[in-house]
Amino acid sequence: MITRPSLEKPIALVFTLLAFWVCWQAVRFCQGNAPVPGLEEPVFDVTNPLQVFGSAYYYIIGIAVWFSAGGLTMFAGQILSRWVAVGSQQLLVEMRQSWAEEQRLAKIATAQRKRREIRRKLRKEKVSGNTTGAFIVGTILGVFFF
Repeated sequence: MITRPSLEKPIALVFTLLAFWVCWQAVRFCQGNAPVPGLEEPVFDVTNPLQVFGSAYYYIIGIAVWFSAGGLTMFAGQILSRWVAVGSQQLLVEMRQSWAEEQRLAKIATAQRKRREIRRKLRKEKVSGNTTGAFIVGTILGVFFF
């Protein structure tokens, strides 16, 4: 008998393979076989050197769209497989716990950055010191030896 948790891995695998197939469309896009809806291919004009940048942006945007679609497909598959395994109520609880943990870690990281910044400022103040006094003492000692 097939149980709900046993379906989690196959669903995740199918969506992972589907995501790789969607990402492969970026290669087909560069070959001209998989256009992105709403993205028009630029017309090449040899006399205008700025058109080179337009064609580069066209390919960069097209590849980014296909990779983003692949990532969204994989993410949707992970959520769907987890939903099938544990149900909607437990999935919502897990997502809330995950978000709360991310917020807690973000607060810790922010506090660490603030402490590092304060330590760096304190070290900078200590290092700066009184350079004028050191110059005067060095000059007096230099006069005695030369």
